[in-house]
Amino acid sequence: MQEVWGQVLACERREPGTFSIHSLCAGTEFKEFGRSAQRPCPPAMRRLIGRTLAAITVDDFNRIMEQELSWAHEIGMRAQSIGDGEAVIRLQFTHEMLRPGGTVAGPFLMALADAAMYAAVMGKLGVVKMAVTSNLNINFMHRPHPGNLLAEARALKVGKRLAMLDVIIYSESHDGPVAHATGTYSVPQQNA
Repeated sequence: MQEVWGQVLACERREPGTFSIHSLCAGTEFKEFGRSAQRPCPPAMRRLIGRTLAAITVDDFNRIMEQELSWAHEIGMRAQSIGDGEAVIRLQFTHEMLRPGGTVAGPFLMALADAAMYAAVMGKLGVVKMAVTSNLNINFMHRPHPGNLLAEARALKVGKRLAMLDVIIYSESHDGPVAHATGTYSVPQQNA
């Protein structure tokens, strides 16, 4: 067992060049929600492993959510980790999230994906409160049964004016991803 980002997770060694959903340790796979997954280790994560730090801390991002995005904080969204262009955001399940049929409503997954992208942008650029979503596309892959949700976001490309991002959402009630989102954030021009 290993404590990572305030949570105790079981870990297994895996081949180098891969990381799990919640791991900053190259070659380590962490298990949460009773399952594990691996994706190729993106360059941003490799830089983070090499001690390139995120441009914003988890505490600072959570404080911004609490003070300026109070609706997100009130429904239970919390940053679990933020790296250089990457973020993991958790949404605590409540029964108000259910739609008819006993599944988590899609707007909660969309909001979670958007918040994770916002955190990933800030992880890369620092506090850029005026960065806004200009496009969000989501594919619902599996019915999310009642349970906590976890969104893993990563910046695919961050330019001077736009950031392209990718998000995978997991549910504690399902082994694989329940949704995949892509999005573009408009980044305000920095004054030189």
